[in-house]
Amino acid sequence: MDQGEMEMIVSARTLLAGLLTAAVLTAPVLTGCGGGKEHRADQVSYHYSLGRASLQDRNYQAALLEFYKSLDINADDTRTLYAVGHTFFLLQDYPKSMEYMQHVLRLDPGNGDAINYLGNIYEKLGRDTDAVAMFEKAAALRTYATPHFALHNMARIYLKRGDTKKAESLLQDVLRRVPEYAPGIADLGRLYLDQHRWDKAIVQWDVFVKVAPAVPEGHYFLAEAYTGQGNNPAAVLALNEFFHLAEDSHPLYPDANALRARLGMPR
Repeated sequence: MDQGEMEMIVSARTLLAGLLTAAVLTAPVLTGCGGGKEHRADQVSYHYSLGRASLQDRNYQAALLEFYKSLDINADDTRTLYAVGHTFFLLQDYPKSMEYMQHVLRLDPGNGDAINYLGNIYEKLGRDTDAVAMFEKAAALRTYATPHFALHNMARIYLKRGDTKKAESLLQDVLRRVPEYAPGIADLGRLYLDQHRWDKAIVQWDVFVKVAPAVPEGHYFLAEAYTGQGNNPAAVLALNEFFHLAEDSHPLYPDANALRARLGMPR
């Protein structure tokens, strides 16, 4: 996937906390004096593009087949190696994913995307200390275009550890860098809700619904924050917007119905 694409996993009590950033770097096209090298580069890009299309369709085996054809032509194409590693991650084959990300880093030690992704793999393997080290390394790279991804990944681990002070500091850093980064806004908003810091929660969720107005969860959590603050009229407005956007099958629907009853809203 291109830089900045991400998957947002929403559950009844956790919003956008499991972010997987899967950014495949654009490798430089191989050029040379002879048409042979240019043809090879075209073929590498051709099979890479076919693999990427299959990946977007979640046809992982077809994607791997095309990526391998690309690597048969140029075994050191870091863009394709990264894509293979990402595909194995999606297949939950984390050791294989690690193998390809490490290959990328042998060829390009300063590749921030691969370093960050290696941190994601370590986290999946339960190696949180190693994961944090990778995230810190990626975030410190001046050449890494999206350090907020690594900082957010670190924040998630500290939240998991219960170190809310460190997590809050990291999330604030994320949002100083990219104020409209919705997953970071959501995690900071959830943290403030859990701590009953209603005013701060309202600020975060109000920003979230402006950034992502079509996402029902933002309106629900804004309603929760207003309810905690004691501002029931504002809570009713936010909750009505949730019901306007959400299907009955939405995982937060039971919680929203319970909140509607607490607020004395008609069904």
